Amino acid sequence: MMPISGVLADTMDSQDAVRESRQAADFTAIAQLSDAQVDELYQLYQREWWSQGRQPDDICRMLAHSDEVFGFCEPRTGRLVAFARVLTDYVYRATVYDVIVAKSCRGSGLGRRLVEAIVSCPQLQSVERIQLDCRPELVEFYAKWGFHETQLSLHTLVRSQTCEQPN
Repeated sequence: MMPISGVLADTMDSQDAVRESRQAADFTAIAQLSDAQVDELYQLYQREWWSQGRQPDDICRMLAHSDEVFGFCEPRTGRLVAFARVLTDYVYRATVYDVIVAKSCRGSGLGRRLVEAIVSCPQLQSVERIQLDCRPELVEFYAKWGFHETQLSLHTLVRSQTCEQPN
């Protein structure tokens, strides 16, 4: 009988092999989501701590008011597996939101391809500053495309409809 740790190692090795075999080039870039892909985006959101609880109607409204949408889907099925969006004035500022890659596709280079699509987007080439928020462990990832922490004395302030306000 194989020890459980050996079974887990075999499973992890086979999962890594599947991820490596699914290269980023195997996915199709899209700039607009079909109704089915909006449903798939909803499912992706429900699997992440930062987007759980988003509702389908709100996601549709969000997409309608996003200036640029970036997605990647499986070519055979059209299933959405990566997504990001940008809000911008096309001159001074653009902010990247909701960068997400399906867990089954992480490690395939799809995140890199998604960020490359954003920074090489012709409509964003003349924007003075593209910015995004990310967790500390992802700063190094985004640095590959010139993103860096600012040394300005600015603070991110939030006014939220869903969180408790301080007294």
